[in-house]
Order: sequence, then structure tokens, then C-alpha cells
Amino acid sequence: MKSFLMTVAFAAACLLGVGIGRFSYSEELPEPKLSAQIPTQATVSSAKASDEEPPFMAEAILPSLVHVSIAHEDILSGGCGIILSEDGFILTSLHLLEEEKPIYVTLSDKTQHSAHLMWKEEALDLAILKIRKSNLAAISLSETGVLPIGASVFAVGMDAVFSPTVTCGILSGKNLALPEENTDGKSLYTDGYLKTDAAFNGNACDFLLDAKGHLIGIRAEPLTNNQSPPLAIPVDIFLPVVSAFLQNDTFHCMDFGFSCQKQMPQNAEKTAGLCITAIKTNSPADRAELKQGDILLSIDEIVPQTTLALHRLIFSTPSGSILSVNYQRNGITYRTELILSEED
Repeated sequence: MKSFLMTVAFAAACLLGVGIGRFSYSEELPEPKLSAQIPTQATVSSAKASDEEPPFMAEAILPSLVHVSIAHEDILSGGCGIILSEDGFILTSLHLLEEEKPIYVTLSDKTQHSAHLMWKEEALDLAILKIRKSNLAAISLSETGVLPIGASVFAVGMDAVFSPTVTCGILSGKNLALPEENTDGKSLYTDGYLKTDAAFNGNACDFLLDAKGHLIGIRAEPLTNNQSPPLAIPVDIFLPVVSAFLQNDTFHCMDFGFSCQKQMPQNAEKTAGLCITAIKTNSPADRAELKQGDILLSIDEIVPQTTLALHRLIFSTPSGSILSVNYQRNGITYRTELILSEED
């Protein structure tokens, strides 16, 4: 009997020890971080990469932020910009600038430099500036194609007194469409935008970064209002422009000569493609006999899924190109050629 009781006591002690061991182990696990991404397969597969590259630290990117201003009746006004290269290329919003007004860039060390406008795109409200300065703290760029919805993102910019600001959130949508109005008061749609719940500070220009501090977008300021969710133009769209400047110090954008809009859902169910809304006289599109109302199906076998994707295609096309275009008119599919020259 005594031997039986000792055996039972020993077994119970072993079981209790195992339980305590398990309980103690779980106590030592680190607490989950509020900024952690939603656990998905994509997040798990990128865990090794995140171990190799340090996580986003706000202080690390603040030297890449600059203040962009213009001289206007001796009062400096403007907004935020971000450094693209060590030798002085800077991305900002076009609406911060005024034609024939001097442009000034103030760096994080409070030094001010004259800037030259190197490129602008009114349809996207983008501008690239250049200052004569070297060894600057350039931001890294990252395309958003593989970034999953739900990934952690950060909005950075400057507040009303030009102090850097950082807010966090998630990437809550891709390829979003936005309504706007043309000069005739007709509703048009552009699409391809990123959506986030990270709060933009509302002071003229903000940038969207991924969890590693890489630039993934710039706020689509002119197309939104206070009631709209924060939306951003993906880096993917203007990356060909940035690459051209970084490699060659210059960029020449071809003009296809037409504008497009997102089709209404009921029309898109019948024919996938972008609807041509305007043709510029004596342009490549005009010479190719494209017409307003045509449905653009593909350009050189590339199907632009969004209006912003079409911008990227235009930015990527060198002068002298001959592009094969498939389009639909009155339910019939046609093929034509866009012939681009240096004058276009």
C-alpha cells in the first residue's frame, strides 16, 4: 500500500511539474506589439527579411523630409518634400508651387537652398525639384505590388509650423477610384490609388511609407477633401520618372495625346478597358484616328488596368516608339499605331 501511494505521488508530481513548466514558458513569451501586422501567409514568409532589415524608425527618415516654399510677398509658404537622391532630387506636390516664383528648400539642418523645377505632371499634382547639394539623406523607394492589404504603413509630413509628423495605420485598399470634375462639369473617374487609415496631417503634402521606412506613395491632395479617406498615388506610377532622373539627370515624357477615365461598372461588365475621354489635336492619338468614346483595350499587348497604370506606361515609353493599340468602337475591335516623336 505504501509503495502504491508513493507511485501515485511521484506521478502527480511529474504531471504538476510539466504543467508548471508549460505555464512558466508561456509567461516568458513577449507581449504582442500593437503595430504588428495581421498574421497572414505573406507576413510569415517575410519574417526572415524583416529580421535582416531593421524595422521602421521615425527618427531615421526625418532627415529625408524637407520644407518646400515659394517667395510670395515676402512671406514663405509651402509644404513638405522628400529627398530622392543624395545629389539633391526632391519629390513634392505641384500645387505647392507657383509659376515663375522662386522655389526654396529648407533641409532638416535648417539650411535653405534655391531649387529648380525639373519635372511636373499636372494630372497627378507631382513635381521633382533639384538643389545643388550633395551627401543628402535620400529615402528608399519600394513598389507596392507585393504589399498586402492590412500591412502596416506610416504617413509622414509636416504640420502647420513645419515640424515633422508621423502617424501609423494599415494599407486598407488598392486600386481605388476617385471622382473628379472636368471643365465641363462632367464626372470623371481616376483609379489606382492606395487607401490607408493612417491620418494625413492636412498641411499640403504627405508621404506614405511601409513598415521598413521605404517610400510607397504620395498623398493625392487635389483629388480628395476633408470627407474623403486618405488616398495616395503609388510610387510604382512615377518610378520610371525618378529612375530616369537618378540615372541620367533628365527625363522626357511622351504625350500620347489622349485622356482616359475609369468606365462605370455597368459598362465595364460588357467591355474591360479604359474609356478615352479627350483627344488632343495633331497628337499621336489624333494621327492614329482614335476618337473620344473609344475603349482602350491594350497598348503593345499591355492592358492598363487603371488610369494611373496608364500614366506609368506613358512615363516608361521612350521617344521614337511605335506602339500597337487595340481599341473598341461601337462594339467592334480595331488595331492602330501610335507613332511617337521627340516633338510629342
